[in-house]
Amino acid sequence: MPGINARKLIREARRRRVFRVAGLYIVAAWVVVQIALAIFPALSISDTAVRYVWIASLLGFPVAVFFGWRYDIRDGRIVRTGAGGADVPLALQRADFAVLAAIGIVTLMILSGAFREITSMEPPEPLWPSLDDIDSASVAVLPFVNMSADPNNEYFSDGLTETLLHMLAQLPDLKVSARTSAFSFKNKDVDIRTIALALGVAHVLEGSVQKSGDRVRVTAQLIRADDGFHVWSHNYDRTLDDVFAIQDEISGDVAIALGSTLLGDDNAGIRNVETMNFAAYDIYLRALEQQNINTLEALSKADELFRAALEKDPEFVDAKLGLARNYIWQYWKGSVFNSDPEEYRSAQTLVEEILAQRPDNLSAQVMDQLLRLYIGYSQSPNFGTDESLEAIVNEMVRLAEGGRIDSFLTARLVFQITGPFRGRNVEGLELLLTALETDPLNVDLLTTLSTFYWETDRPDEAKPPLLTALQVAPENPELYRSLGSLAFNQENVVEAQDWFRQAHVADPDDPAIVRTIARIFYLFGLLSEGDQWFDQVRAMAPGRADLIIDLEIEAAAAAQDQDRLLKVLEEAIEFTITAESYDFLSTVYYPSVMGAQGRSQEALDYLTELIPGLQDYSKLIGTSRYEQFLQGQSFLLQQDVMDQERYERLAEGFAEIAEAQYPWLADTTDPGEPRTIYKIMYRTWLGDHDQALELLLEGHADWPMLGEGWLLLQVYPWFERYRNDPELAVAIRQHEKKKARIADELREMVKRPEWRY
Repeated sequence: MPGINARKLIREARRRRVFRVAGLYIVAAWVVVQIALAIFPALSISDTAVRYVWIASLLGFPVAVFFGWRYDIRDGRIVRTGAGGADVPLALQRADFAVLAAIGIVTLMILSGAFREITSMEPPEPLWPSLDDIDSASVAVLPFVNMSADPNNEYFSDGLTETLLHMLAQLPDLKVSARTSAFSFKNKDVDIRTIALALGVAHVLEGSVQKSGDRVRVTAQLIRADDGFHVWSHNYDRTLDDVFAIQDEISGDVAIALGSTLLGDDNAGIRNVETMNFAAYDIYLRALEQQNINTLEALSKADELFRAALEKDPEFVDAKLGLARNYIWQYWKGSVFNSDPEEYRSAQTLVEEILAQRPDNLSAQVMDQLLRLYIGYSQSPNFGTDESLEAIVNEMVRLAEGGRIDSFLTARLVFQITGPFRGRNVEGLELLLTALETDPLNVDLLTTLSTFYWETDRPDEAKPPLLTALQVAPENPELYRSLGSLAFNQENVVEAQDWFRQAHVADPDDPAIVRTIARIFYLFGLLSEGDQWFDQVRAMAPGRADLIIDLEIEAAAAAQDQDRLLKVLEEAIEFTITAESYDFLSTVYYPSVMGAQGRSQEALDYLTELIPGLQDYSKLIGTSRYEQFLQGQSFLLQQDVMDQERYERLAEGFAEIAEAQYPWLADTTDPGEPRTIYKIMYRTWLGDHDQALELLLEGHADWPMLGEGWLLLQVYPWFERYRNDPELAVAIRQHEKKKARIADELREMVKRPEWRY
């Protein structure tokens, strides 16, 4: 085959202007990529889309060259380039100079940008510490492999692993990586050294479990991570009833191999699970498996299994603790918030039983205080800042400092002491980071770290912990929900809805997630979309009035249907009083709508019929937060029905009573929500409109876009004088423009295939 004449090929390419086309394509592709890099983040478009632009640009290059060879543009028409033709002069044409100049500029910009990036880079810190820097008395227990013929026995091998891990963690001089972090490497092909570096341990315990009939064979081996040397290995063959003895032997052998001092002179200090009943233990392991999935369906199964384990062994402490945790999770995911939660009471009963059996059980002690705190919150009208609750928090901290508690309790404790109300941020962060040292991939701890960053004004650091947790547990719906809440608080509403949609995919049985999606659509005026998701809530939870009534209020408000809104509001108020729960929307909208329609006296009569004594302003009625809030709303209504002199006299006395119960009402130095809006209401009662306006002007810029502040500011008829302030009027218009822009973005979002239902 004759060789290709390169000189002729180049001259022919010149004649056909291929080089010019290629150069122009390179310049155009580079410009398109730069535009994508600049615009996509602003439009909340994934970084992956930029990669697709790059790929499309690369794939388009040979196509551009082909068309440059075959076709040309002459006199404004695309014509096919004929074969042969006059030679092209060697001198470059003007267009060629322009193309070369453009390519040169692009090349210089790319090179200069890369040079600046390289020269400005600091030497990277290692992702993990060197194994030489890790304490030798440290170990991670990896999930033992299920070698049984039945793959459904995996819960058993996982449970045995978890029990071993729990036992070894009791050794005071041994650092043991916690369950969540160790289990994040399950079924992943990662070498021992990488795992050890990621978990900050010098040794790894791994093995396998083979269960057949009433026999079990366990193989365990302890590996030194720096060189892969097997420090110790052993096989254990027993009947299933002897599984507890196997766990005792393995934990003791590992401790001896590591040179660890056991908790007692006779090596009997490591405590196993609190049962010797294998059937109860087997069911308990199944319950833990379901609880870790953390969907509504899984929690319901876990509830049944924990109860079944306790039927086998009524004194099984670990099963009681597991069931108590389950009650708490079920209450949170159910979103039925009232003043005397049945789930908290049931959990408290279990914890009291444990403390009667084992008064020294640290986890039970801390959980007992946690439940006291939660029940106190649900009954407190004072936003949970009562002095009695502070004493509970302090006792939790004292107990936690006395030993190791699990990640669930650590996360709850850190959440309680940090943030805007208590502000013990240094103390909380220290507790959190200490827990993360042994459990760096724990979902609960990472979620709490994200919350900590957000509440301490470090929003840019709040998202990475959640994304890390999502890699560990991609099936956990709470992570998608947390990412959605974070995005929403940062006013990235489209991103938030996408996260909430993924939470719904992960847990399709949870109506609270669907309700959140519907609520956001309503809040931005997308009625048909809100109705479609609302219909799903009705179908999923027809008896859940607590979920449905709130959406009814928001749907009617979004439709601006005042008659429908008042009807739903009356139902909501009656339901809330009966259920002894707290509903903010009804207490905001009902007096607002009635007051705006000139029906304040009618509203007062209706509310007083429901809550006798409501208009006795010589005292705060009852202890219910909801009833006391309604009493405050009724006082605003009084402005419309009383003569000014009488109202002012009444206001002075009622203000003193309110201040005695809520001293922070008189404080004008804290502009943050949710307290600020109540301080503004308080100043409005007193007729101190200048101070109320000052608080509004100072605090509104930091309010959440759809928080209580903006809602009250826009719907309260008694705030009309503030809305007329020029500065505040501008802020309200800007707020409405922002909402309109986001509404348009949501309309575009629902056109995507994943949103079609």
